[in-house]
Amino acid sequence: MDEHGGYRLLARQLTTPPGVRLMRQGVQVNFSWMGKTRFVTVPGLPQNAKGLKQAAALREIIKREIELGTFRWSNHFPDHDLAKTELPQATNLSVKELLERWLKSQEGTLTPKYHKNSKYRVESILIPAFGHIPVSALKPGHIRDWAKPLNIARKTISNYLAPLRSAIREAIDDTILVENPLEGLVLPKEKTEITKRIESKREEVNPYAQDEIERLLESCSHETEKNLFQFAVWSGIRPGELIALEWQHVDLKKGTAFICQAISDKTMSDIKTKAKGRREIMLLPGALEALARQRAISQMSRHGRVFVNRQREPFADYNAVYFCWYYACKRAGIINRGLGQTRHTFASWMLSSGEEEAWVSKMLGHTTVEMVRKHYHKFIKDDSTTGYTLKSDWSTGAAANSLKGTKRG
Repeated sequence: MDEHGGYRLLARQLTTPPGVRLMRQGVQVNFSWMGKTRFVTVPGLPQNAKGLKQAAALREIIKREIELGTFRWSNHFPDHDLAKTELPQATNLSVKELLERWLKSQEGTLTPKYHKNSKYRVESILIPAFGHIPVSALKPGHIRDWAKPLNIARKTISNYLAPLRSAIREAIDDTILVENPLEGLVLPKEKTEITKRIESKREEVNPYAQDEIERLLESCSHETEKNLFQFAVWSGIRPGELIALEWQHVDLKKGTAFICQAISDKTMSDIKTKAKGRREIMLLPGALEALARQRAISQMSRHGRVFVNRQREPFADYNAVYFCWYYACKRAGIINRGLGQTRHTFASWMLSSGEEEAWVSKMLGHTTVEMVRKHYHKFIKDDSTTGYTLKSDWSTGAAANSLKGTKRG
């Protein structure tokens, strides 16, 4: 009897359980997965009664796993094509692999600067510290033990951990992880000496006086620099936003400019979130005047940038602008406190003149007024002796009248 005849005879002699059949290539099981009946040969089973029994038992296990949502092709059929499409499991995944997977997925999504920073944090900080730990074994204690001896600010530690947190969130979304292993993590309290060191290094709000700005603008020998500095003082935007501003984002008729990008590390990046300052600002007369003069210099340029250097080319980065500012201050005989102080100058001028905190916050690109109150409280106009001016008349008679008819909630 030939091989095929022997196989057919064996198949007739054996009783096959439901969902199991004897095929020429081996013992095969079938089950429903993703709305489709799958027929799969079980590797390594003998073509006899014992093999059929083992296949039936395996089929029941698979059906139960599918009901529970825990079925994985790679656990039972590692060579199956569908096993190759599955994401890795946390039990088999190290923190290093998790971080590398996340970093690769962010290419083209993160801004160039943020991707560069994230790559540094992943490769130089997180992987050396936690890369060897299985994701399923990672605990808040690992983070605290690592953070305690560090002589850096608590915020810096949090920034270092940002890629790891993002990678974990992505893994949860992809069902690689069921829960966040860092849930409930509280970083160690910042050391007092570190807090004092940070406070001492924080940039002081030291705005320029109006006469200083007037002298500086008069000392500019190139009109394009004069226009740039005047616009900076009367708009309050950041230096990186200033040199990235394009004519397509300026509406002179409406008197507004849309701040949506910035230059950092010689790279143009979109400002994608409100938290980072994406906003439309009102152009005050001083800013409009600077733009009106600047139109003849750069509006028809191929690059479309508003502010340019003496060669009418875009500024590559902040350093190029800083040197222009440095020499302008020197010629004007004023102390160079940095181009960034133009932003503080704008805020202090506006608040001292009685403009509302919320409007100033919006112009500066802050999401709340808290930053304005924290850094510019001494410039907020207030003629009262107590430091606060009441918005309503709360004298006895007036208060009683105003509260009449008020219903209890």
